[in-house]
Amino acid sequence: IDGWRLDVPNEVRDMQIWRDFRKVVKGINPDIYIVGEIWGDGSPWLQGDQFDAVMNYQFRDQIFDFFVNDKANVDQIDWGLESLRNRHPESVTYTMFNVLGSHDTARMLTMAGKDLNKVKLMALFQMTYVGAPVIYYGDEIGLEGEMDPDCRRAMPWNPAQWNQDLRGYYKRLIQIRNQYPALRRGSFRSLMRHNDNRTFAYLREDAQSKIMVVMNNHTRVQDVPIDTARVAVPDGNLKDLLTGRTFPIRNGKVIFPQMAPKSGLVLEWSR
Repeated sequence: IDGWRLDVPNEVRDMQIWRDFRKVVKGINPDIYIVGEIWGDGSPWLQGDQFDAVMNYQFRDQIFDFFVNDKANVDQIDWGLESLRNRHPESVTYTMFNVLGSHDTARMLTMAGKDLNKVKLMALFQMTYVGAPVIYYGDEIGLEGEMDPDCRRAMPWNPAQWNQDLRGYYKRLIQIRNQYPALRRGSFRSLMRHNDNRTFAYLREDAQSKIMVVMNNHTRVQDVPIDTARVAVPDGNLKDLLTGRTFPIRNGKVIFPQMAPKSGLVLEWSR
């Protein structure tokens, strides 16, 4: 067993039970992962003596408000996620169980109104953000479903029923995350926010690499400029790991021309 997912642990009033539980399972395997199904603020369970993480539904709510429901602007998503990161120690933030779909929520594609571009952009963000990205079975092939029990449909095992483009996109994002430790353990820094254009950029960085993520969350094609000098990203070249395109940073500026609606870039910086 690699981990325990604890169902509705908040309904156990005596929290000492979970402290004792942790001592027992960590005594057997110090690396075992303990995650609790908590829908709200998990802080009482994340003090280092109970769970390693909780199902991060608060992360999920903010992602859907920005990418699908248009309830949040760029400032609000950035500040909201910063607030969640600052709520817990870094060791907790980087192990949070970041869900976009689950057995208790409507399917991603259904909530996105069958807009695959919205699903892809949410997946891109999830796979390049801090924490542990979690895929609910079938979301990667475009499985649909309303709220429980419809979201718990059986997995279709016939590949002819799968959205192969979406599956390939997920596979590539996972490969990129596995290839670059900066996306798993590196720092997170917001680089650019533009509310009217609904564009957002951030940097994941460690001692070995810099990965810039740029998103156009608008419904129109548009150029996306970034003043890299202002955010201390040096001149060099940025290669999109999804398409292979290269964008030069010169004199502290870079422009990403004609970005498609609801699209994103995952860019590796080099000299």
